[in-house]
Amino acid sequence: MRTESVIYVKGNILITTNKFKCKNVVSYGDPNELENVKIYDHDLVIDDDYKYSYFTTFYATGSIATYHIGDVLIPANCPFHIRDFHQSVEEYRRLSELRPDKDLIPALRRLVYIGIICAFDVYLCDTFLSLVFSDKNLFINYLRVRGKDYKRKYIEGFIEQESEIEEECRSKIVGKTQFQSLSNVTKELFEETLGISFPSTDEMEEYISIRNDLVHRNGKNKKGHQINISVEMIQDLISNSAIIVDKLGIEVKPFWPDLYSDYTSD
Repeated sequence: MRTESVIYVKGNILITTNKFKCKNVVSYGDPNELENVKIYDHDLVIDDDYKYSYFTTFYATGSIATYHIGDVLIPANCPFHIRDFHQSVEEYRRLSELRPDKDLIPALRRLVYIGIICAFDVYLCDTFLSLVFSDKNLFINYLRVRGKDYKRKYIEGFIEQESEIEEECRSKIVGKTQFQSLSNVTKELFEETLGISFPSTDEMEEYISIRNDLVHRNGKNKKGHQINISVEMIQDLISNSAIIVDKLGIEVKPFWPDLYSDYTSD
């Protein structure tokens, strides 16, 4: 098991770089009972050249200041992604009930359908990202699942600037991982990285296939026929996606027991 780092500063922390991200920053903290602590007897300036890992908790007896508000912390490890998903889906449901000119109804329903699946995709991405970056050992599990040889030194603890690989992986998860490929990508990532059981995806994959035609073929299937999205299809999509989100929320609940509250739908 790799112990996460603690930096204890007897003074102030000033962050002068917009590249800095970390697990936690605590003012007036007391890390005496924690392991792997490095103590600074003076103020600490964190600039572009400062070497660290995202999986570091910084304590300061003085103040913590940054020139780059909003650039300090990675996404919080909390179940709010479930709440955000349900709020987004509710907005799309209300949009589907609007009554524009009759000729605009098909286009509106297509956009609503696409939006719901986008909300589902974002939920999967943000949840996985939060979990992987909540614990260094989960992050190492992710590296093992991806199987890149050049990350072996990170796993073994022989890289000085760990944040470079951490940022590369963070960007890859957000920008290049196809979470809508449920059985081929997402199921493997969640199950092999976290050791959980991913919910059944058969029906959802059919909905995503329709979404792909709506997006990439402007609402027509591969035979050139127009896809008509009905109210019933939207309702079924909302129901099925919510079931997966809520079941997955239960599966990952043990990773954040102190922060978890019931954000699942009734």
